[in-house]
Amino acid sequence: MSNRCQYVEINNFYSNSLNPTVGIPQGSILGPLFFIMFINDINEIIGPNAKIITYADDTTLSIYCKSLTDLEDNISFYLNKIQLYFTKNGLKINALKTKVMLFNTFHSSLSYGNIDIYFNFVKLEIVNTIMFLGFISDNKLNFNRHI
Repeated sequence: MSNRCQYVEINNFYSNSLNPTVGIPQGSILGPLFFIMFINDINEIIGPNAKIITYADDTTLSIYCKSLTDLEDNISFYLNKIQLYFTKNGLKINALKTKVMLFNTFHSSLSYGNIDIYFNFVKLEIVNTIMFLGFISDNKLNFNRHI
């Protein structure tokens, strides 16, 4: 990328201009192709009890575990692997936008109060519902919130 300038305008106030040296303009026809090239092999870093789903610039990690201790360990392990992968490919994960949802359809009395998951020194928020590709999913998989 060369000979480009970018700035932010809000209510007739302008930020300082910046000359980006990497990336492509938003809306470029090359954007999706380059993104696929960057993340094409991401599934190779994931083990048998985890799965990565990517769409546009959203990445979702699903992990299956039988205990909260295993889950906490696996989430930390895979988040670190993904972080290394992203860093190696010049990509960034926004820890402040990263959420955790624990699916549990069988043990309604199980408490998640004792589980803490950190990523890049940020404690991740554990949520009961989340929007995923326009679909509101809840941790009981009952679809009430979406309906």
